[in-house]
Amino acid sequence: MIPLMMRLEVSKKENRGVRLWVPVFLAWILLLALMLVLSPIILLVALLSWYQGYGRSLLLLFPMLWVVIFNLSGLGLDIETKNERIFMNFL
Repeated sequence: MIPLMMRLEVSKKENRGVRLWVPVFLAWILLLALMLVLSPIILLVALLSWYQGYGRSLLLLFPMLWVVIFNLSGLGLDIETKNERIFMNFL
């Protein structure tokens, strides 16, 4: 399932910090529109470069991108330094 929200927490050691909920489904709508606009151009370039060996990987670009986006759900990233902690979670 495509993640719809992202929780971002930025905190310092001495205080509570900031928690933000970011709606990432708006980014997916923009990405889908961009992919629809670019698909004829990528198809043409893939057909022209098929004999050089790059065409197949260009045709698989969009399915691979969707697989990565669908597998983002549940991903958590935790970065901690001496003074700061950043936590990002896709929901």
